[in-house]
Amino acid sequence: MEVRDAVKTARQYLENVFGDEDTSHSRLEEVDYEAARSAWKITFSFLRPTGTLSNKDMLLPSLSRGENVSRDYKVVTVDDLSEKATSVKHRTV
Repeated sequence: MEVRDAVKTARQYLENVFGDEDTSHSRLEEVDYEAARSAWKITFSFLRPTGTLSNKDMLLPSLSRGENVSRDYKVVTVDDLSEKATSVKHRTV
């Protein structure tokens, strides 16, 4: 599996899992290949208003009002052999 395909698979998985939240401001942060597990670890971040859950109705108004926002980091694991995403985990920075 090529890195671009792994990233595309991971982004689609993230969007499906967090479908009711706004992930449109997501950005790719890191890509790591773990040869021992034949798996890609792909980190994305996206903006969330501080102290609240984000959804499409909350994020953009929060940004336009100048409210505090923070970046949330998620690591998606993509199996290299099956080419499927297998998990998403929160990453504390």
